[in-house]
Amino acid sequence: PYPTGDEAEIFLNAKSLGVRKIKEKSPYNLEWMVPYSPGELKAVARKKGTKIATTTIRTAGPPAQFKMEADQIKLDPRKRDLTYITLRIEDKDGNFDPKGERWITINIKGPARILGVHNGDPLSHNPFQSNTVRTFNGLARVIVASTTGKDVIKPKEEREQNEIIITAYARGWQDRQLRLKRTHEGTSDSVFTPDNAGPRATDVYDDDVPPVD
Repeated sequence: PYPTGDEAEIFLNAKSLGVRKIKEKSPYNLEWMVPYSPGELKAVARKKGTKIATTTIRTAGPPAQFKMEADQIKLDPRKRDLTYITLRIEDKDGNFDPKGERWITINIKGPARILGVHNGDPLSHNPFQSNTVRTFNGLARVIVASTTGKDVIKPKEEREQNEIIITAYARGWQDRQLRLKRTHEGTSDSVFTPDNAGPRATDVYDDDVPPVD
């Protein structure tokens, strides 16, 4: 771990694995050799003997759901705002599954478009310009930008509204939804218009594996 105090202690299933103190030669990290055991691993950071931070990770059970989070919920096309949406595979108790792989399809209603998707897999052949992405090591990301209202592909009622509804689907699991908002606070004359970018509306995979051209 990278503690913010002057020492840290690791607990494996409530059993202490010892305290390590920060040294001048290595002021930014501490290391433990921890034998694998399913359960809970907790790190406690202290400064001058006072606990200042705690981090806990737990062994995940079988993958059972996914979560979707956006780093911001207001998007202004004049400021070229983007939101980075993280897709995360979890077990039924909400523990992160670092091995979870699942195809997830994204649908957007309102004045916004997908600029790209990725999962960090160096061997992936899935296109960046798509509305479907497979999680890798339990994670994937979707990049979304708001549009200016000049998007002739979307219906007029969607171009004129400011609410953006993003829905994610994974077969057999509960859908997830985010509600974002397009704002008009920017003053720049250089307006970002990703109106002709993004995946086709037909790029939706019904199965766990996308079709092969």
